Order: sequence, then C-alpha cells, then structure tokens
Amino acid sequence: MSRGCFLSERLEIRLPDELGKDMLTRLHNRDNTLSGDRFEDYFKGLVVVPDPDVCRNIVSFNVSDTASTLILHYSIEDALTQEDECVISPKTETQFYHVDHDRRGTEMESLPAKNIEVASSELGNRGVLFGGIGWYSRLGFPHLNEILQHGERVSIESAYLKVYPEPGTWSDFNPLPDSLYLYIIDENNVVTDAVTDYLGTEVQSGTLVKDDSFDENTYYYFDISTFLQEELGAFGKYKHNLQLVFENDTYTQTFRNLTFSDQEGRSPIVLQLTYKVYESY
Repeated sequence: MSRGCFLSERLEIRLPDELGKDMLTRLHNRDNTLSGDRFEDYFKGLVVVPDPDVCRNIVSFNVSDTASTLILHYSIEDALTQEDECVISPKTETQFYHVDHDRRGTEMESLPAKNIEVASSELGNRGVLFGGIGWYSRLGFPHLNEILQHGERVSIESAYLKVYPEPGTWSDFNPLPDSLYLYIIDENNVVTDAVTDYLGTEVQSGTLVKDDSFDENTYYYFDISTFLQEELGAFGKYKHNLQLVFENDTYTQTFRNLTFSDQEGRSPIVLQLTYKVYESY
C-alpha cells in the first residue's frame, strides 16, 4: 500500500474487520446495545488525524447524514448470495474539531501558546491574522493627541487607514482574504462597537486594492474618520483601539491568514490623516 496525501471528492477508510463482525453479530441477535442512545456506549466514535510523517496538508470535510457515514457491508448467503449494507449516520450534535499548531522554527517559537498579547516588534514588526487558531491584531494610536499641540483648536477632517499585506506571504494557493473588518475595543480588549460604513448601519469591510504587477502596492483600505474624530482628546481608560479581524466564519471554518507590517516593517501600515488647525488672531 502506497503512502501519501491525496485530494479527492470521496475518502474511504476501512475499519477493522473485527468491529464489523461484532456489529453484524449484535444486529443479527437484536442486541439492545446497538439501539437508540445506547449505541454511543458501544461505539464511542472516530477521530481522523493526519500522519505527521507523511501528510502536512489541511483536509476538511462535512459531518452530516449524507456527507459522512459509517457503512457496514455484509452478505446474505441463501440460494443466491445477496450483498447489502447498513448505513449508520453520525450524531452531528457531538462532533467537534481540534487544531494543534507547531511554531518551531518561526519567530513565534518562544512565545506562549495562547492568551497572550504580543507586540509587533517581537514578530519582526508584523501583525498576523490567522483563521482556525484565532489570531487577530490590535491597532493603537498612542500619539494621536499630539496634534492638539498644533493650535488652540484642532479637528480631524478625514482619516484613512491602509494595511499592506507583506509580499511573499500570499499566493494562488494561499490567496488574500476578500474582506477584513475593524471593531472598536477598550483597554481590556473588549469589543464596544464596530467601525461602520458611511451609512452607519453595517460593519465596514476593508476594501482590497490589488496590484497584480507590484505586490507592494496591494493594500486594504478603511475610512476611520469617525473613530479618530471621537478619539481625539481621549486619554486613560477612555481611549480605544481597533481590532483587525476576519469575519467569524473565516475563523471557525478556514485557515485563511494575513501577514502585514507595522509602521517599522517592510511595507509599513499607513494612516492618512487630514486635520484642521484653528488659531485666534
């Protein structure tokens, strides 16, 4: 039997013959062990895991009555041999998945596995979003109030944020996400609101501007004028930050990812800020 990883519309895994024979015997004898909820005590379920020495791909599949089933093949020997099958559907309410990730050999190797805030300076001046394992990025504007020193009164006219994906971190195999979203968070990283569209009714989706000729000119574009207008002059516990994230389904159903630079990185994040200074004469 050859060993390897294959992409197919259908995957069949043969279970031990001993299990099938025992099931068939119990079914033939009308054993109550296989009836109703008692079946779960007899057969705890299955786990599908990759062979770490062979397969490094990510494989996903649906668990439903039609997409994933346990099939018991058997034959009835009479005057003529008849082949038949018993189809056992999964209990979707109790299925789950778990993700382990190995960061050896990366700049994250020495960092704690979870529940820790990491400065972009510790990641080579990068921010990272990663579906499946729940990574997101926090964007802060600690020097915003410095523009108040430019005059007796200062007002923000517009503010546009450009997030540049780091060249070389995406490809046709690992394409850029279509959309990114910004939420407003407090000092404890608790979401308090969202950066909305110009109507104020929908969470603003970052517009992807893609340059197929020069990767360095590819970026996501956000209008954060209202957010910074409200933040100007705030301090301490009244200040807020932004949380850059994927949509929820991307985090729970995919391994999409995005790597971008902070203001000191290879493709610096850009804030285009226009403000007006009022002076008295």
